[in-house]
Amino acid sequence: MNIELKDVSETRKSLVVSLDKGEVDSEYQAVVGEIAKVARLPGFRPGRAPAEMVVKRFGKEVQEELKSKVVGRAYRGGLEKTKLEVINIVHVDEGTIEPGLSSAITFTLDVHPQFELPDYVGLPAAVPPTDATDAEIDAVIENLRQDRADFHVAARPARKGDFVKLAYTGAVGGRPIVELVPDKQIYGTVPQTWEEVEGEQAGLIPGLGRQLTSRKCG
Repeated sequence: MNIELKDVSETRKSLVVSLDKGEVDSEYQAVVGEIAKVARLPGFRPGRAPAEMVVKRFGKEVQEELKSKVVGRAYRGGLEKTKLEVINIVHVDEGTIEPGLSSAITFTLDVHPQFELPDYVGLPAAVPPTDATDAEIDAVIENLRQDRADFHVAARPARKGDFVKLAYTGAVGGRPIVELVPDKQIYGTVPQTWEEVEGEQAGLIPGLGRQLTSRKCG
């Protein structure tokens, strides 16, 4: 077996593997023997038919299996000697594969690129601090308090920080907003909602929370 390796690019190689006729004939005899073991020919028990008759009767099968055997042998032998790390077989040019003749098979292969690793040991690294500030802690605690807060009815006028449960109906010049702008239901009538009195976040209607200070139930 003779092997020739050519660079097509940094990641593509052309591998030419040549087998002499002795190697091809060896594979041919093995293929004929394998087929003869299972071939059924009139007048002969399985495995007893002469090789010539087997080749005549199953010539196509013998040729296809011979190609497969020779290509496989060439590929395995080529990789064993070149130690290529193949990613993909791009193309196989079988050439001529026949008993009594030498054969040259060309494989076009994609391989892993070769490169030198840079020095990656002992590189300086900055680790940002993970300690929380007092403000961050206070913010988390406040969020937890808000999530777990219980609401109690207050028997007094509303003041900043309270949540008011209310319903409202809007009108402009005595005409209901639902008639003026039917697609703006939020400004027309809402049967129930919650608003924070003078809260930092605007509710359904911007500025509504500021109008609820000192409001009483009812």
